[in-house]
Amino acid sequence: MSKKYLKLEKEIKGVLKKYNTSYEPYNFSLNQKLDIANDIKEKINENINENIFKNSFHLDFETEDQLKKLCETGIVQIDKPFFNKIQLQEIHNFLRNEKAYPAHIPYYDKYHPLENPYDFKGKILSFNADTIIRAPHLIDLLSSDKVLSIVSNYLGTIPTLFDLNIIFNFGDEEKYHETQHFHRDHDDFHHCLLMVYLDDVDEDSGGHVYAQKSHKSNYLSSSISPTVRSNDSVSDIFDEKDNFKMEIVLGNKGTGFISDANGLHAGSVPKIGKRRMIFWARFGLGPNYMWEHHNHQYWSYDPLLVQKKTQSNNFNTDYIFRLFTDRYDISHAKSHKTKGDGCMRKTAKYGWNIGVYGKNYFAMSQGDGDVRIENYVNQNDSLNEVKKKLKSKKILVDNDELRLIKTIQKNYAYPQPTLLQKDYRFHNILGFNSKFYAFLSTEDIDFGNNVILKSKLLKSNSIKRLKLKIKIKLLFNYIFSKDIFMKPLLIEDKHKLFNIVGYKNKFFALRKDAGSIDIVELYKNPKKYSNKFLESRSLSHLRILIEKENLLIKINFS
Repeated sequence: MSKKYLKLEKEIKGVLKKYNTSYEPYNFSLNQKLDIANDIKEKINENINENIFKNSFHLDFETEDQLKKLCETGIVQIDKPFFNKIQLQEIHNFLRNEKAYPAHIPYYDKYHPLENPYDFKGKILSFNADTIIRAPHLIDLLSSDKVLSIVSNYLGTIPTLFDLNIIFNFGDEEKYHETQHFHRDHDDFHHCLLMVYLDDVDEDSGGHVYAQKSHKSNYLSSSISPTVRSNDSVSDIFDEKDNFKMEIVLGNKGTGFISDANGLHAGSVPKIGKRRMIFWARFGLGPNYMWEHHNHQYWSYDPLLVQKKTQSNNFNTDYIFRLFTDRYDISHAKSHKTKGDGCMRKTAKYGWNIGVYGKNYFAMSQGDGDVRIENYVNQNDSLNEVKKKLKSKKILVDNDELRLIKTIQKNYAYPQPTLLQKDYRFHNILGFNSKFYAFLSTEDIDFGNNVILKSKLLKSNSIKRLKLKIKIKLLFNYIFSKDIFMKPLLIEDKHKLFNIVGYKNKFFALRKDAGSIDIVELYKNPKKYSNKFLESRSLSHLRILIEKENLLIKINFS
């Protein structure tokens, strides 16, 4: 750490001591994090004796509007590309010839470098800090007036760059990584996330989803602390009564967004055959636990190159980029152990959590809860040594991740009932014992009853064929007027005037202003509820009837 900032770092430690914590924000609710962040910002602003901006730099109108959107919703999309077509091509040409690592964070799977990253057949891939720093254009962007003006003004202090990454996400039928579930980032008490799309990102490629205003302190979810499990994994709980509006960020390659990563967000899963490639940088308040956890210095990047690429006439880049521009002891970085050297959970596939520890990959049934591999094996154990130590455990192991996943898919998929998709054409889809089952959303199923599983439910060896069976079943019921719903099923309640309900062999649109309607009685005695509902045996036809009714209402009111 630069000597001239040691006094500030000491005062920040004093703030953390007051709250009886180290630099580990995941132990606190959003409200608590913001309180601590404000105290840290106060110390930064007292010690860095200058304005956020050097000279007389002022925001332009466009940036002011973007900052206002960020403050209000927690996220702002930057439609004007950060990189032009030539720059993007140069970035991709460089990365094609670099090694990458099959994990969300390179340090988490550092013993399995991969050649030809653009031909990768797995699910998730990332590039290390040295590669990112040597790549053209990426680091230069971080000291641009656009990025630093928004981040500095939003945080209300001079920020600190503490994290870099480029990540590939590849397509799948289900969520396979914890970042694809809604979560808050707990890397710093308050920080901004810059993400730039290096590929075109449409709905099929997996856009970024953000819960607008969830970064603010005046919601029920804001006072809920995250759950920290025994294996140090963290999950966030939010109150559905907050009813956050979701913003999905799509965009052409070169565009991106800046967000308050304290807000709830998730990455969508690309569809099969699609991918999403993102460059990210995170600006916080200091050398937080994630700076240590990701151990970027392990990759032996050149701090002088970072310094050369991050010059600015308008910002104190000496402070902002100091974690990456300070000289460091490479041998210490290589030998220093962090939490990233433990068994890191990488993906979740087919009802198993897959982690990496040393040179081996481990699969643990999700039904077994949190399992610490470190309690059974050593990091340097060979595959044969690991197999001997785990012989009596329900843990699968291989030194090839893709081979391990294929073994699970073929022989051990979903060892416990796992809900894979809700409300697919009024059915829930479940995986269990290497098969897939479908049942109506209204049904309560005893999965311990093999008779029900074998004879009562639709089943198949693949989700694709199972979905085809559901479509055929519904078509058969429609043609022969067979009952679909044994119990009333609420299908849609977001329409202003109607609730859509399925019962027996029909779909009903019930007027919301008609009060409570007993759907079973309506089915038996429809005349009793005349002018209070619409009905059809086809859901698509019922929607047409609803639109016609809406049009008549508008005409009558005009």
